[in-house]
Amino acid sequence: AEQKCNKAADAQQIANLYNKYIKKYCDVILGTEALGALKPDPYSFLKMAEALEVPPEKILFVGNSKKYDLAGSKNAGMKCAFFTQNKFVRKVKGADFCFSKYRQLQDFVLKCNTKDN
Repeated sequence: AEQKCNKAADAQQIANLYNKYIKKYCDVILGTEALGALKPDPYSFLKMAEALEVPPEKILFVGNSKKYDLAGSKNAGMKCAFFTQNKFVRKVKGADFCFSKYRQLQDFVLKCNTKDN
């Protein structure tokens, strides 16, 4: 019973932190469990695109799991930026971009935006 209580308290703390600090930065928030399809099923990725009103091919999904994030986003027709903690990894099969520092992702996105304009 004590462990359940701790988990509930942890969940409440996470919800409080989320509502206070994170929610304001999000246009859409979807949970795969609530949608009834877990990654890598493309359904949740496509529902996200629909909720954002952006075609999947215009979305750069950022993930760190080959099995779930990379496979799911690609199966939904999205681009995928793959995060790795190994700074020596430059390419990951199937990823459109691979990075180990968020500054690299920022530079990549800014470069893509300049090409589009």
